[in-house]
Amino acid sequence: MRVRLHKLVKPLTFRGSNNKLCRTIYILSTFDHSVDGTAKTGVFPASELGQVLDWKELEGSLQGDHDHDRAMSKFRSHYGY
Repeated sequence: MRVRLHKLVKPLTFRGSNNKLCRTIYILSTFDHSVDGTAKTGVFPASELGQVLDWKELEGSLQGDHDHDRAMSKFRSHYGY
């Protein structure tokens, strides 16, 4: 698994898996293979130490691809960064 921590230029407000609104200025992009062997790049809210704050994936995650830059581009486009 490969991981990158990204600092955002403005805070991100997101609805977590517990349905509560949360905020962070860090996100983590990861790439790995899913159980069935498919490549996957995931984008998750994170702390400044790189700890995942919520395992509910953010917009930008990619199925069938290992590409941090494309995932971040999709994230930025969706959230207006």
